[in-house]
Amino acid sequence: MRVTTQLLGFDWKRVHAIQVMWNVDENFIAATCEVMSLHVSEETRRVSEMDESAYSRLTEIWASHKELEVPGQVGQTMSVPGWPPSSP
Repeated sequence: MRVTTQLLGFDWKRVHAIQVMWNVDENFIAATCEVMSLHVSEETRRVSEMDESAYSRLTEIWASHKELEVPGQVGQTMSVPGWPPSSP
């Protein structure tokens, strides 16, 4: 197995990324996990802007990730079929 993480976008309060788990023996995607993370202040417990060093690091990562192809799994709607259950 091999897991990759790709930065898809970010701003001062959010980070959008996808992780892809690859079965390297059989060359297929075994799983994906798309996330939108929010920066939260430990003091106020509210969404807040990240500090300059974190934003700067994301900018460095973005310099290489912006050229990557966006995986087809990005932006798919998620649901649990049949949920909520029907009332009897």
